[in-house]
Amino acid sequence: TGAGEPVITENSILESGWLSQGRRLIIIDLAMPRDTDFENGRFENIEVYHQEHIQRFVEDRQSRRREATAEAEEIIRRKLEEFMYWFNQVRGEGLYESTSATFESFRKEELDSVMERLTEENRRLVDQASRRLVDRLYHYFKQNQIISNKGE
Repeated sequence: TGAGEPVITENSILESGWLSQGRRLIIIDLAMPRDTDFENGRFENIEVYHQEHIQRFVEDRQSRRREATAEAEEIIRRKLEEFMYWFNQVRGEGLYESTSATFESFRKEELDSVMERLTEENRRLVDQASRRLVDRLYHYFKQNQIISNKGE
């Protein structure tokens, strides 16, 4: 208000009859100098807030927000790490499966002409040995990450 003296005084509160109404009153006094001449606790149903109260409230909320932001960023970082690990595994699985299928296709192509000339027992032995070889190559490449996730 720019008034030189408090505008809301203890007397003005008592004379207004506000206290007898039993209602709650919140006064926010932003004036410099203050427009009230009493503090919180003087009247049971009346709360008075000054610039200092509001400043502390704002600083407290900002501090809480900074703390919550740091916590949220840590959660996001962890979840992103988990997702990227999962994503790379899933992405690699398809590649490795297609690599295994490619190895199996090569195996069959190479053995088709040879298998016709073998006895049943020799065909069985060659089939088992070549499947083991393809399986070992597949697991070796997968374990040693020789095949990149980009298919290179």
